[in-house]
Amino acid sequence: MRLYYNPQEVEEEKRIYAEISFSSKVRVEYESKREKRTFIPYSLGDLTVLIDVVSENEIIDTLLHEYVKSAVLKHFPYPPEIIELAKHFKTELKKFRILVVKYNSVAEKEFSRYSLSNITFGVISYDGFDIHLLPANVKVRTKEGYCLSEIVDKPEEGIRQSLLIARWFGSGQYNELPKLAIEKDIDISKWSEFLKYTLFSDFEERYFSGIINKLNVFRKETYFDPIKNVEKIALGIIISKSEGGGYSEPDSYDII
Repeated sequence: MRLYYNPQEVEEEKRIYAEISFSSKVRVEYESKREKRTFIPYSLGDLTVLIDVVSENEIIDTLLHEYVKSAVLKHFPYPPEIIELAKHFKTELKKFRILVVKYNSVAEKEFSRYSLSNITFGVISYDGFDIHLLPANVKVRTKEGYCLSEIVDKPEEGIRQSLLIARWFGSGQYNELPKLAIEKDIDISKWSEFLKYTLFSDFEERYFSGIINKLNVFRKETYFDPIKNVEKIALGIIISKSEGGGYSEPDSYDII
């Protein structure tokens, strides 16, 4: 079973069947590589995704709803700049880390590159930062300007995590986000009401597509992902601090 968010993600040879299923909202059977398969459109509010199955026996309706909802929530549409940066880090390493180094002068940049030359598998410059690909087993001493991802298997995710640290905290490690949130005040007040809704409420399903759309705008603009536990905790701390250390449930939210 595989889930597609739109027909354009489907392989070209079977895309026409996906487009028919998606547009008509009906199940479409087709054959691919001598295997009979079915596209099943599934809707959450006014958001529709496609599920590609070999046999409908794969589907248990009581579980399918939660599976689709969870998959859509966890799907991170990386910003274009991160996708482009990731293309420079094609690697055979199955696990690795991404280190972003912030520097204030050419001398700092040269010293940093020299000190990391024995452990980095690649480095590129972006927007005043150096971005390094590091093996998973390498230990890097955190210091000012060093922003380190957790161990990842996708360059996009490692770059997002390390740039998130660089943008909002200046230095630190991704797995220490709650600690960083306590130590530093950051301003994401324009997103406060939306974050309180997504972090602290069981939102109504009729709002699902609107929430997903706004969530993805928030992700692209800030690099934060409220669905990941460590970031959810950090965002909760940030909101609590911005409101004087307390949180009370408002009567209503402006969600969409």
